[in-house]
Amino acid sequence: MTRIESPHRHRPLAELPPPIPPPAASPLLDRDRWSGLAIGGMAAAVAVAALSSDGGGDDSTGLCPFRRCTGAYCPGCGGTRAIGHLLRGDFVGSWNQHPYVILLAVQALVFGGISISDRGRQRMRRVWFPLVLVNVIVMIVMWAFRLAIGDVPGL
Repeated sequence: MTRIESPHRHRPLAELPPPIPPPAASPLLDRDRWSGLAIGGMAAAVAVAALSSDGGGDDSTGLCPFRRCTGAYCPGCGGTRAIGHLLRGDFVGSWNQHPYVILLAVQALVFGGISISDRGRQRMRRVWFPLVLVNVIVMIVMWAFRLAIGDVPGL
């Protein structure tokens, strides 16, 4: 059996071909740009939905897929209507529909402003998951509280 050896095996290191440089970064592949566009697109879609819909009421399912599937009120129940009130400048109406929406809007503005700089984006990457986790927990606790006091009707 004959042994086939690599042509580079016995060459000195100086004779090896230079490594292929990595491709230049393309602006089309910039993750921060696409994530910013995705978040902006989602925010625009929510704004359009909130402003163009009555959001449903107690006798309809509105836009909520949770309510459409289960018939129950979800942790974000009233959120679309609250966003609509907030976008119209009606802070009291927004608070009455869902109190947490105003707090989420303030968070979005603050962290959106922080994320404009490169250093701010680096900081946001560290706190993003804990921030989302805390918001989800607070939403669920607020939902349970609203159901317990009768602010959001049950089934």
